[in-house]
Amino acid sequence: MEIAGTGRFFPYDKDRRWSNRKAERVLVDAIEHDERQTLLPTLVERGAGVVKVHVYGEAPSSLSAGADPARKLAAVHGAAKARVVWFGS
Repeated sequence: MEIAGTGRFFPYDKDRRWSNRKAERVLVDAIEHDERQTLLPTLVERGAGVVKVHVYGEAPSSLSAGADPARKLAAVHGAAKARVVWFGS
């Protein structure tokens, strides 16, 4: 989280091969977490913009839980697309 809004890279980040500045940042203020799941939204500032909500959770509703925040955050940040990335089993 410390590096999320700086545009800097971690030393092992593959994206630094193609750009001098990170194009995706964590939307720290929009992170949601409870005992069932974590929703971690990011904004890709390349092109027309994409909001991705990374969903960490096992519950059957976890995948759909990220869709509404993704749409809302895309509108707030002027991103053309909204996506959900699920890390369930």
